[in-house]
Amino acid sequence: MRAALVCAALACAGAAWADEMQVQGLAQGDGSLIALASICKLSRDEIAALAAKQEADTLARARAEGVAMDSAGYREYALAGLRSTAALVSQIQPGTESFESNCRDVREKVRKKMAP
Repeated sequence: MRAALVCAALACAGAAWADEMQVQGLAQGDGSLIALASICKLSRDEIAALAAKQEADTLARARAEGVAMDSAGYREYALAGLRSTAALVSQIQPGTESFESNCRDVREKVRKKMAP
């Protein structure tokens, strides 16, 4: 009986850890999209609206999953995603077909995220 309780407790802890990692990954992905939106020259207003929506959506997801995350924690992970993406993308030359194609994809993704 005790072994079953221990196993159940470990399974719950593992599930909670997986939920936390998933929410952290979402926040990092949000930061990546913000970096790409900036590099692709979306307006400051578009980027600010995107950042606010992503933060609200990810924090709502965290609450729904029972993950303790506040705005400061969210922003820490989002900033990590922003920095790593900006460092990678800085190596792509603006004006190339690859760059322009990626920016079209970013604009479409932002448009979909911002749609009601």
